[in-house]
Amino acid sequence: MISVTAAMQQIAACRTSWGTEQVQPEQATGRVISEALTDQEGNKLLDTGTRINFQHLALLVSAGIRQLKVHRPPRAAILTVEGDTANNFTIAGLLEQNGIIPETNERATGPKKLEAAMKEALETDLLVICGEEGVHKVLQELGVEQVFHKVRAKALKSFWLGYSPTKTRVMVFPANTFSVQVGGKLFLESYIRACWQLPAVRPWLLPFMENRSAVSSFDEFVPAMMVNKNGLKIKGLHFPKTAELAAAAQAHGFIYHSTDAGSLEPGSLVPFYPWVEGVSPAVNGQH
Repeated sequence: MISVTAAMQQIAACRTSWGTEQVQPEQATGRVISEALTDQEGNKLLDTGTRINFQHLALLVSAGIRQLKVHRPPRAAILTVEGDTANNFTIAGLLEQNGIIPETNERATGPKKLEAAMKEALETDLLVICGEEGVHKVLQELGVEQVFHKVRAKALKSFWLGYSPTKTRVMVFPANTFSVQVGGKLFLESYIRACWQLPAVRPWLLPFMENRSAVSSFDEFVPAMMVNKNGLKIKGLHFPKTAELAAAAQAHGFIYHSTDAGSLEPGSLVPFYPWVEGVSPAVNGQH
């Protein structure tokens, strides 16, 4: 069993290249450039690993850039074998936010259907599986090699990473939907960013607003809101177990409460992972 940090490092170390392609500036929004761009005089315009957003387009056009080389998105497949079908939407949404359209997104139940679906999915570059029932046995039979299994975190305790003989990277998440949300942000996004030479997924360190005791011997993730009240702070959301997904949807992201940190007190610096870049904090504690 490894730590969350070690898991993210091993996932990044498994990065690969999905190839590159040439696109015109008007087709480049959201894409990541695979080599630095220079103007006709050789002056650098943009660094390798820059994700092209709207503010870059004027520069490209004014500099006379007619084509640029960008990273090709991977062929991706999603399989759900148990749990809520919301998991399919969660993973597909995260992939699509990164410009990746999954080729298959299906639910596979029963040994024969699962094996057939996995055989087909292993022809892609990236396979994400939600749920574990019968999965590890089929992966072994199909020759998929394990990189690591089990993470020292309550929501991701049974996470599994491996690769097939065809070099398909395979991630197996627990069936719990909040686990899929957190794991998608930490692990799946880490892998995509590493493959595209983007900066690693890193938390913000923000002061916690309240007291919180560790309730598990494993590290925990808690939906949280940023609050701009006498400076930027972070507040954990309180909710019954049945409202976990509603809390996650209302949150700006989640905190990572490591068992090594012990109990949290007001002012304790806590790692906070926003769901998306550019989230806006509440002002004066109002949402």
